[in-house]
Amino acid sequence: MAYAGLFLSHDDPEAIRIFQKVEQESKDDPDVFLFSDPNKLASLKVDIFINACQTASDVILQKSTKEGFGLTVSEAMWKAKPIIGGNVGGIKLQIENGKNGFLVSTPEEAAEKIVQLIKDPQLAEDLGKAAQETVRQKFLMPRLLKDYLKFFRELV
Repeated sequence: MAYAGLFLSHDDPEAIRIFQKVEQESKDDPDVFLFSDPNKLASLKVDIFINACQTASDVILQKSTKEGFGLTVSEAMWKAKPIIGGNVGGIKLQIENGKNGFLVSTPEEAAEKIVQLIKDPQLAEDLGKAAQETVRQKFLMPRLLKDYLKFFRELV
């Protein structure tokens, strides 16, 4: 299990406290890897590192308690990965619960959905494919350009 929570955003005052708690709880588990310091990535750029983590993952978890659009969510969806997101903010604009991922409110719900997806690879694959299609239809530039063209046509 890998946790990638790089401290690049300064708008999350609880991040370091939560990281330290997770670090303390997982310190004796050799199967848990915590990535938090972008300076320790050597020559890798952060976006390449996160892309590699998402590509290699079986399940993506974005369990924010507050979140804007949450680009991490649509990046994972575009990679056809099953995603579990916090039932907050812009995450709810991207994930349709049970159709292209799962929305959860508690850590217990998140854990339940992780286990469900690992035990049911077909469900994980189906949600991942639906997630990718959602991004294709709603969040890529061609769709946005099409909306602009339609808007301008209506103005003329």
